[in-house]
Amino acid sequence: MGYLISTWWIRKYKKYIYYSDLKRNVTPQENNNVEVPGPITNKDFLELEPEFLHGTKLATVDKGNEHECIDRYIKQEAKLGPDYKICSPEIW
Repeated sequence: MGYLISTWWIRKYKKYIYYSDLKRNVTPQENNNVEVPGPITNKDFLELEPEFLHGTKLATVDKGNEHECIDRYIKQEAKLGPDYKICSPEIW
């Protein structure tokens, strides 16, 4: 099992935590102009139009799942890698 996450959001998050500096083992130089990435919405690669949203309500409360879920569909033009990545439950 894995979770989809926006590549755009990951790039914003990496910039926010100074990932490139940390990866090179360099002390990050704070920059007050870095934006907080905000919540993960995945709106850049998911269909959000009402005709694509059909709740199955099959998810259960156990295992941390939402009681009600809404199915979301990946945009036809979205590609794994450039637009979204799959992360493990441990990372999520």
